[in-house]
Amino acid sequence: MKYFSITISLFISFHCYAQWNWLNPKPQGNQLNDICLSGNYAFSFGYCSTIIKKDIKKEIWSNIQNSMNFNIHSSYIFDTNKIIICGENGNIYKTNDGGKSWKIQISGTDEDLNDIYFVTPTYGFCCGRNGKILRTVNGGGYWTELNSGTVIPLESVYFKDSLNGFACGWDGKLLVTLDGGDTWINKSVSTIYGLLKIIFIDQLTGYICGAGGTILKTINGGGNWSKLSTGNTTDLEGICFLNSNTGFVCGKNGTILKTDNGGYSWEKIQLPVYNDLFAIKSYKNFVYGCGTGGIIVHSSDSGKSFQYLTNEMTQFNKVFFTDSMNGFAVGNHGKTAVTRNGGQTWNFYQMTKHTHLNSIDFADSSNGMIAGDSGLIYMTNNAGSSWNDISIKTDQSFNCILYLSKTSILIVGSGGLIKKSNNSGANWDEQNSWTTNNLNSIYAKDSLTFFVIGDKGTLLRTTDGGLNWAPVSALPENDLYSIDFFDLKKGIICGNSGTIIKTTDGGTTWGTLTTSYYQNLYTVKTINTQSAIICGEKGLMIYTTDLGLKWKVLKPVTNNSIFSSCLSENKILYISGEKGSILSANAKSFETTPIYEIKTKQRCEIKNYINTSALIEITNNNYSKIEIYSIDGQLIKSISPNNLMDKLQINLSDIELPGIYILKAINESKLCTSKIMLN
Repeated sequence: MKYFSITISLFISFHCYAQWNWLNPKPQGNQLNDICLSGNYAFSFGYCSTIIKKDIKKEIWSNIQNSMNFNIHSSYIFDTNKIIICGENGNIYKTNDGGKSWKIQISGTDEDLNDIYFVTPTYGFCCGRNGKILRTVNGGGYWTELNSGTVIPLESVYFKDSLNGFACGWDGKLLVTLDGGDTWINKSVSTIYGLLKIIFIDQLTGYICGAGGTILKTINGGGNWSKLSTGNTTDLEGICFLNSNTGFVCGKNGTILKTDNGGYSWEKIQLPVYNDLFAIKSYKNFVYGCGTGGIIVHSSDSGKSFQYLTNEMTQFNKVFFTDSMNGFAVGNHGKTAVTRNGGQTWNFYQMTKHTHLNSIDFADSSNGMIAGDSGLIYMTNNAGSSWNDISIKTDQSFNCILYLSKTSILIVGSGGLIKKSNNSGANWDEQNSWTTNNLNSIYAKDSLTFFVIGDKGTLLRTTDGGLNWAPVSALPENDLYSIDFFDLKKGIICGNSGTIIKTTDGGTTWGTLTTSYYQNLYTVKTINTQSAIICGEKGLMIYTTDLGLKWKVLKPVTNNSIFSSCLSENKILYISGEKGSILSANAKSFETTPIYEIKTKQRCEIKNYINTSALIEITNNNYSKIEIYSIDGQLIKSISPNNLMDKLQINLSDIELPGIYILKAINESKLCTSKIMLN
């Protein structure tokens, strides 16, 4: 008789998705959490399944496209072809072809995993939140959970050999095992700061770095740990050594420290970098580090000198293209970016040092204006080749500027400010908005009808070109950030806390759409008379093809908040936001993008009949294929189910050998996996 113990995990798979291009920073701007080196290649991994790769003898990094969808926290490289990664929601993936394809591994947990380490190609460990420690004996295909004896988050794991290992984490937690992870004991160390990374450079000498500038060292295999003095209180996230004397640690605010005497003294590497650095690794004479905003720091001379790879990191508040080739982005601290080739390359200018630039608009290809804080206005009549300062003396911020015609311009801003010029900015007339709420965006429906939206549910309309303004509808008191129209009758507004508001009568009345989103939604752009995309907090992108009745979440491309969107004449969508982010995608690609479902605790419904026959029953979710694999990845059984049936019965009586097997049930968008143990 066969007995079945079944554990289910649900994962989301993508077969196609919108192809986004990183225009700034290059090669991309997501946070990078880990980096690994082998042979002639370096790989770095980060948020939104970001993977980049380069030949360490060359300068160019390339993005590796993949269909995974999770934040990658850690990696272990066996060789230039074989790499295993782990991250949030218990995800573990492995490649055997240098990153061209990735296969999911069975972790058995949905807890975030923070670090992964292998003693041999088959024997490895992983640690994460709630004290999770996992072990694999088959190269990562299947993992079992070990009893760590703690629920404190564990940040790093290291094994000197198959028996002797360590795991460390928050609150100065250090665990030790002498039996390959079967049992763990607490090891007292002289700190209560979080311990974030542990390494050994030989059987006796090991290091731990952590919060508050902590560096610990052992010279007796981990029996005792002493605290090293760094003169630094910055959180230290990563550590590596080139040899027994020369080592490096990295941490917050661009910190890199170097030692040439085994850690007994440290000097700070001076770089004009303030990004947080989360990992640093060495290989031969190469040292690489990575961190926020996609930054890469590297040395090819054993750390004698460092270079860094990063582009402009200023927050860009508004992006605007006058045609398919010429575009602009304006942002904080007076920074402006200009492209003349569709965003492939950008030139950066400092318009002013201390004032934020909030908005830009053009009347035609030549005439444009920029608006910002403290009454700042710049004007160009030569396509942005030069700009004239026509600022107004005021403490109020200008949040949005819009050309109504070549000579007529409208500005809205803080404290209910509305100003209009009818002579290309030579003079400005202040209009009565009847509100002191901040006003954030403008939409001109026609030559006389304009809408202005702002904080606390403010929605104003004029039907006489701005002479008189009146509030429209009774709206929730949520801040409203962006407005656009599908056609003359149908419009849409987005705002904070997932607010989406819609009109179907030209803006006379507005109603709130009910969604499950709670994030701030900063920008909406209609693509055609039925479709629109909304972008917002932490890179959230949602898309509708039916005027907002249903929304689908697009596969995350960045964890940076998106504040602005612009559709060029050739239907390329440009977005801009935090940490210098500027990206583009063909708007047509959204229509074929599948719905992304946020991972939940959903379980596949499986029932087994252990008293009657070797059958399992699974609820049919339109599965196209069900496969049974051995634990080493060999396909044992493949079934094409009859999708007319609500319940599917699978006979496993022909699987003779007891052991652990993997069931995979596949449909168009989901991969349901389960572990089956046969006794």
